[in-house]
Amino acid sequence: MAKRNNHKFTPEIMDYFYKHYKDTNLTSLSVIINNKFGIESNKESLSNLKSRMKRCGYIFDKIPNSGQFKKGNISNNKGKKWSEYMPKESQMHCLATAYKKGNISSNNVPIGSTRWRYWKKDQKALYIKYQDGHRNNNWKPMHLYLYEQKYGKVPKGNKLIFLDGDCTNYKLDNLAVVSDSQELMLNRRKLIFTKKELTESSINIVKYMDKAYKIRKKKK
Repeated sequence: MAKRNNHKFTPEIMDYFYKHYKDTNLTSLSVIINNKFGIESNKESLSNLKSRMKRCGYIFDKIPNSGQFKKGNISNNKGKKWSEYMPKESQMHCLATAYKKGNISSNNVPIGSTRWRYWKKDQKALYIKYQDGHRNNNWKPMHLYLYEQKYGKVPKGNKLIFLDGDCTNYKLDNLAVVSDSQELMLNRRKLIFTKKELTESSINIVKYMDKAYKIRKKKK
């Protein structure tokens, strides 16, 4: 079990910490502070101290990453051939695994392929690859794809929902288009049921509620 630090940081220690927190990492700084002031601090206690000092009004500048590649820096191998900075053995290893013209990526799959992906938080839905050359936009949820093939794109400001609440049931008769505000009402009031007939009734109710709300809002 880690040793708990029960000591209090004096104003003198706080002042020293504030002046030197940029000089080194918290682990090394805790060793320096321990030797200088005879206390037993560690990385965690200094991190907590920093948080308390921020709440008291201290402003801590962001510590730059010393290993970050800075604008204007020039790479050591810029303009050089492999033979000038890489051993022959390493060159041969790179050539063996290098991507060659005409190669097809091992994760490339043909149009029409399907796979399961997380659609909403812990809910999975079937996705279909319907095009190539658009990176992550090559895939679309199956229920959306099938609906658009039959009825065209879902109008902006609307959502496609599953009437029985099951996102694995992508049959067209289990899908319905509702507005964003209507979907919000359905979710907040938990009006999406496992029986799609009940959900259809709920949609009619929230459509009426949504219309009434907009009329009242317009009159104000």
